[in-house]
Amino acid sequence: MQKRGIAVTAAKYLGVIAAACRKAGVACRTVHVTNELAADAIMAAAKRHKCDLIVMGSHGRRGFSEVLLGSQTHRVITRIPVLVYRKG
Repeated sequence: MQKRGIAVTAAKYLGVIAAACRKAGVACRTVHVTNELAADAIMAAAKRHKCDLIVMGSHGRRGFSEVLLGSQTHRVITRIPVLVYRKG
């Protein structure tokens, strides 16, 4: 997928998330950042925007220490507070 396609897909997902938060009465600000290492981008954005909650999904695709979590999620949760959602 090309960068533009990825950006369009990300914008759609963020829009869905923001709409769900609004519907539930939860304050939400979405931020789309890019970086070769997602964990670095997430941690920098969290610090820059003074986030009080980071919500991440996990796929659990890599080595033993990260069996339950994806590698980028694992890198973030070892450094800042995160709510991790892992689909079934």
